[in-house]
Amino acid sequence: MAPKRDHRYEVNDKVLCKHGLFFYEAKITDVEEEGGEMIYTVHYQGWHKRYDERIPQSQCPEMFLPLTEANIAKAKADIQEASNGSRASTPSDRAGNHIPSTVSPHDGGETRVSGVDSLCSCAMYLRDFFDVVLNYQLLYKPEKPQYQVLAKREQEKFEVDICFLQDGGPLRPEMIRPSKYYGLAHLLRLLVKLPAFLRLNASTDRDLDSKIACHLDFISFLMQNAPFVSDIDLDYKVQGG
Repeated sequence: MAPKRDHRYEVNDKVLCKHGLFFYEAKITDVEEEGGEMIYTVHYQGWHKRYDERIPQSQCPEMFLPLTEANIAKAKADIQEASNGSRASTPSDRAGNHIPSTVSPHDGGETRVSGVDSLCSCAMYLRDFFDVVLNYQLLYKPEKPQYQVLAKREQEKFEVDICFLQDGGPLRPEMIRPSKYYGLAHLLRLLVKLPAFLRLNASTDRDLDSKIACHLDFISFLMQNAPFVSDIDLDYKVQGG
């Protein structure tokens, strides 16, 4: 049940706060009054403080939930449910440019994923997955010849017996990094298939929850910023043109 609109919070109070699509454990770190309204600064537990937010009193009923076992369980279940992709197309009502952690009861021993480490891990995981599966899973039949031409051109640069380091990882001579050449349109094809890929490759339930939350927030970020990251006139070219 959501808190009453006039419920007042104090510094160090803990709540579940909505960020992006889901609720996460947060703590009130500052309380101040502006224009006759209370403003609460919330810090998401286990995240970098750059993701702290200021929540007006008027928004508390929709942004906060009491930190109860039942609410924690529901919040975690919502994240888990997203693993089947049922919410992947749901737009966020707030910008989603952040790195979430899984929701668990606060028992004095936090084992949450570091925000920076999670960001780097998710970004590298997504890029490497894209590079590996593009040729086999993401290209339409008419796109295959173009890829083969590109692959042949790249292979000619690596006609040696050793592997080179390029763009962050060791490459076999016959391997290219499609992420250097293919953009948002093909990335979206990967995101559609991602829930199934994640379930097959996650080492633990916690690892799965963390990856799902990270990538759903990335999807929310893309949806919020679509006009800035996509341009159909630049992203597509008429075949033979």
